[in-house]
Amino acid sequence: MDIKPLQCEADIPPEYRQNPVGELIRYHNLGAVHKKYRQPEILIGKCMDYRVQLRTPPAFAYKLRSGGCNLNSNDFQVAYAVAVGGVKAIALIGHTDCGMVRLEEKREKFIQGFLTQSDCTHEEAASFFDQHAAANSLCRESDILFEEANRYRSWFPRLPVAVMLYKVNDSQLYLLNE
Repeated sequence: MDIKPLQCEADIPPEYRQNPVGELIRYHNLGAVHKKYRQPEILIGKCMDYRVQLRTPPAFAYKLRSGGCNLNSNDFQVAYAVAVGGVKAIALIGHTDCGMVRLEEKREKFIQGFLTQSDCTHEEAASFFDQHAAANSLCRESDILFEEANRYRSWFPRLPVAVMLYKVNDSQLYLLNE
C-alpha cells in the first residue's frame, strides 16, 4: 500500500488544496481553526470502527460509516449528499487494523459472540456469518476504497474523490496512491 503523509500544507496535493478535501486534511492533521458551515461541503465515507474519530467542525460533512468503508448499500445516501446536499467533494477513509480484513479468520469468534446475545442456534449463527462475510471481507484495508472511488468518480466526474487511510496508531490521515 503506497501512502503519502500529510504533515504540512505543502503535502496537500494541488488538486485538493482549494476544495473540501484540503480543508479536511487541514482540520484533522494540521489543526486548522474550525470555520462555521451552514451546510456540508464534503461527504466522508469511513469505517464504522470507533477508533476512527475525525477532527472536523459541525456541519462541515455528511458522514457515512460502514464496515471497511464498504458503501455499496449506501449508494442512495451518497447520491443524495451530492444531488441535494450539494457536497463539493468525497473522501473515502479506511484505517489500519480493520476488523473486516481477513474476516473469515474471525468466523468462530463471530458465531460465539452472536450466540451469547441471541436465541439462535449455532447453525443459524454460522449461516448468517456465511451469508454476509464474503461481501464484507477485505484482503487489505485499501481494496474497497479504490473500488468505491472509481464507482463514484464515474457517477460524478466533476467531483474530487480522495482515497485516504487513517492510521490508528497516530490518528493521522494519509493519502493512498492508486
